[in-house]
Amino acid sequence: MGEELYELPKGWVWASIGEIANIETGATPLRSKKKYYESGTIPWVTSSALNDLFIKQADEKITELALKETNCKVFPIHTLLIAMYGEGKTRGKVSELLINAATNQACAALIFEDYVLELKPYIKFYLQKNYDDIRCLSSGGVQPNLNLGIIKSTKIPFAPLPEQHRIVAKIEELFTELDAGVELLKKLKAKLKRYRHAVLKAAVEGNLTKEWRKANQGELEPASMLRDHILKQRREKWEAEQLAKMKAQGKTPKDDSWKLKYKEPVAPYTSDLPELPDGWCWVNLEQLSEVVRGASPRPAGDPKFFGGNIPWITVGCLTADTQPYLMSVSDFVTEAGKAASRYIEPETLLLTNSGATLGVPKITKIGGCINDGSVALLHVDYPIKLYLYYLLLSITKQLRAINQGAAQPNLNTGIVKAILVPFPPLMEQKEIIEELERLFSVTNQLEITIDANLKRAEKLRQSILKQAFEGQLVPQDPNDEPAEKLLEWIKAEKTKIEAEKKTKNKSKTKSSQPRKSPTTAIQLELNFNE
Repeated sequence: MGEELYELPKGWVWASIGEIANIETGATPLRSKKKYYESGTIPWVTSSALNDLFIKQADEKITELALKETNCKVFPIHTLLIAMYGEGKTRGKVSELLINAATNQACAALIFEDYVLELKPYIKFYLQKNYDDIRCLSSGGVQPNLNLGIIKSTKIPFAPLPEQHRIVAKIEELFTELDAGVELLKKLKAKLKRYRHAVLKAAVEGNLTKEWRKANQGELEPASMLRDHILKQRREKWEAEQLAKMKAQGKTPKDDSWKLKYKEPVAPYTSDLPELPDGWCWVNLEQLSEVVRGASPRPAGDPKFFGGNIPWITVGCLTADTQPYLMSVSDFVTEAGKAASRYIEPETLLLTNSGATLGVPKITKIGGCINDGSVALLHVDYPIKLYLYYLLLSITKQLRAINQGAAQPNLNTGIVKAILVPFPPLMEQKEIIEELERLFSVTNQLEITIDANLKRAEKLRQSILKQAFEGQLVPQDPNDEPAEKLLEWIKAEKTKIEAEKKTKNKSKTKSSQPRKSPTTAIQLELNFNE
């Protein structure tokens, strides 16, 4: 493995995987030949599927013709697969086939003949425990990979057979208890997620502050007045900007006709919308903000645009966690990159608008350039900004369900502008935010505790496996036959089976040769005598 071999308990021995299992690999039929894929019925597994412990189905299938004309082969159920290369942390992952399936060349298949089949659970646990060590054995340059030679020579601490059985039984017993606890924690985490969504829904429908609203009846300025005030301010801002431009050009307007160029935001059609609590009104994002889209310098990674000191705010940054605020980024652009993108100021509300993670809001605490995977909602003040953050968070699922008939989900600025907002009075917005933050502080703390326990469970799992393969999980029995004897028997059995296969292949070769006819034999003899 990737570390020095440690001292083993008495009766144990270091063995290589190649001494125990037969190791083969699959192949990829030519993609250009449809006959290998169309109407295929044979499951075909690639290394990307090896992120799961078990493989129950394959995303792709190949045909019988692919088996006949290529190096593809079907591996039997319960074969162990090791990813020799793949994206991310796939390389080194181990999965067990629960179906008969072919694989691509990125998978090493560990086939256990009947005489060593009972060793598979022990070896599987060891390989899964040492995933990181297996990855470290990779060779190559930019994209280091594993190969069959590395897999075959990988060493495992080989215990006596009865002890292997005891170890596997104990691991399965402890893992069953551990898995039950992990499953419970995951269910609690899922319940927290549902609870948060229910709270957000109650907040933007007015149910969260229903009692508060009753207690403050008559003291709240209607949201329609707040909306009108915002629209008035936006128009005044536009007019001031236009006058400044004309002044800079040395022009003086003769009358107010220039004001007719202002485009008033289109109000939403509300006749079919649900009734809102008293004092609330329906608005859309266009009425509350200026919606603009980001831009990405091309080509991506060009040092002319990237590697400067201006924060580069990507979709990955905005979706990295569930916190309301973006505090920092890891990538930066140059001044040229800034000119080819869109710079936004700190305290801007952003919304991801493309791909699988669209519909995620975030308020950036830093200024920076946003790429074309997000939009910015400009000129929004607190507490409206934070209320809109929670409103957008509550409808992420609905935003992702918008069908535009495109392969890549996308929210253009027109769709974002038209997003409907149930708009409460300003004082009630503050109350909603305070109540949400109070409730979410509790759920966030619970989630932190759950995540800590999930990490603790994973560490415990690794600790159990570490003890198992150092001989500390179950007691040793001096009456067990040493593993060395078992390994010698396996080698002898393997040699015997390989010899039998060679004999069969030779007999097949002889039987396949054409027999000479009697006439031919006589003719040869005559020619020789002549």
